[in-house]
Amino acid sequence: MERGGGSGRLEIAVSHANGARVVRLKGEFDLAGVPAFEREVGRDPGRHEKTLVLDMRELTFLDSSGLQAVLMADRAVQADARRCVIVRGPERVNRVLELTGVEDRLELVDAFPPPEQTA
Repeated sequence: MERGGGSGRLEIAVSHANGARVVRLKGEFDLAGVPAFEREVGRDPGRHEKTLVLDMRELTFLDSSGLQAVLMADRAVQADARRCVIVRGPERVNRVLELTGVEDRLELVDAFPPPEQTA
């Protein structure tokens, strides 16, 4: 797990579930957090790791640098014939995705894994 040093800094926690690497982002995702994020998402996926999940529920801030890093990660994962899923964050973070028009280009979900659907 990578951790930023102070309050508001980006913290990254990684886990594995359901054939996915889940990268939980907490705090502020700005230019200072990009190198640690890129190191983590750039790690070679395990053999059975078909999905990268970026969980933004605990982000308090997302700027253009963080957004660009997310878009680059999404492109890289898809170019590797894998899936990139982004768990929506708080309204403030989701608003950045909406205002920049990228929400239509990303696979956004409310939770991962998604809740079981009943018939």
